[in-house]
Amino acid sequence: MKIHLGRREPAEVSGKLRRTAFFLVLFLCVFLPVRSPLADLTTAAVKAVPDVLIVLLLLWYLAERRCLELLPQDLFFLGFLLTAFVSTCLVNHYTVFRYVYQVRSIGVMYILYYVLRGVRLTREQLIRVVQTLQGMAAVLLAFGIVEKISMKTAAFSWDVALSIYAPDNYARVYSLFYNPNTFGAFLAFTLFLSAAKSRFWNDRTPVWVYAVLATGLYMSMSRSSVMIVALGLLILLAFDLKNHTLKKNALRYCKTAVVCVVCAAVISTAATAAGDRYYDEVLSKNPDYAWLVEMKTGLSMKDRFGELGEAYMYSGVKNLRIFFFQTGLRVYRDYPVIGTGFGTFGTSASLNYGSPLYETYGLMDGFYADDQYITILVETGTIGTILFAGFLLSILWRYRRSPFQLFCCVAFGWFGIFFTIFEIQIAAMLFWLCLSIDEPLLRREP
Repeated sequence: MKIHLGRREPAEVSGKLRRTAFFLVLFLCVFLPVRSPLADLTTAAVKAVPDVLIVLLLLWYLAERRCLELLPQDLFFLGFLLTAFVSTCLVNHYTVFRYVYQVRSIGVMYILYYVLRGVRLTREQLIRVVQTLQGMAAVLLAFGIVEKISMKTAAFSWDVALSIYAPDNYARVYSLFYNPNTFGAFLAFTLFLSAAKSRFWNDRTPVWVYAVLATGLYMSMSRSSVMIVALGLLILLAFDLKNHTLKKNALRYCKTAVVCVVCAAVISTAATAAGDRYYDEVLSKNPDYAWLVEMKTGLSMKDRFGELGEAYMYSGVKNLRIFFFQTGLRVYRDYPVIGTGFGTFGTSASLNYGSPLYETYGLMDGFYADDQYITILVETGTIGTILFAGFLLSILWRYRRSPFQLFCCVAFGWFGIFFTIFEIQIAAMLFWLCLSIDEPLLRREP
């Protein structure tokens, strides 16, 4: 079902607009992974470049189509944003700038998706996009290896390095995203798109690409990313088993798996050993790096998964997700109907504007919720949560007949449990890109 506002039948988009949208996606694939270092070297205003370009693309798209097509998911999303406005500005009396900042964080990539689903990138354009993402994954891994060897003292933000308070996190590769979970989500969606390129568009992804992605995932130690990739592999094997193609592909899968495991183990072990030696021979002799002593750790992916069963995860320590989740439920009970308003509970806007809730509920300044769903519940209450649930369910219904896109929805929803995924622009961009692919392009070619 679509609602047309304006012209009944929308005009066709021009080839020039389609090419512009394609080049913008290519630009974002390169720019977003390096945006934080660029902002460090220039000005924070550079982070707004994607927002401006996407809004300009939307205006061009609307001017050509002369029609505003709204799906049920769009209406739910607009209703959710309207509820957040009422909560933020009219009920809780916060500045409109706080609201706008948060809308920009979660909404700009949805605007890109709105345009892309109407523009419909071609098979050749999508292949170029995936190849660009694969190249960026290799670049990010190279920086990650330097980061690992130098113990985050080279090719890495000094401020970010000093802000890592947990030794376990210090052992993880953040790369140019300055966040290991963002790095992991980027690699996971690049892996999904690489598999789609091979499976649907008859453009085989080289083994070295999978080795790069697997090594990056291993060094990021992002449990959420590894788990969803493992689920994706199981689903792929199940489809091959159903289609009686598993035997034909088994040897290729085994070779790829062996190369990935060997590369991940060798590169990670070598980088860790080189980092230890660099620390012993260089950093330990420099008093400026004395703080590294307590950060130096031999944490591995096995240790990370072992932590899931540790009791301290549920001890109520204030820097753990479980404390934030429990506190969020306390806040929700005090603001159950329409919430506390955008930018008040561990979101990007609250990082920028602060929140009066923190002192009341014993939260540290500058905390990040790391859970998309608890922020929705707290900031928009029961009404906003129902609308947001309708938004998510309508997306699932729309893509129910496309296994690849349906799996991307599950993966994105899974990430939302562990961090505020809609605010992470590179992950949101890749997710909405996956959903914008025209359905005929996701059918298995002979």
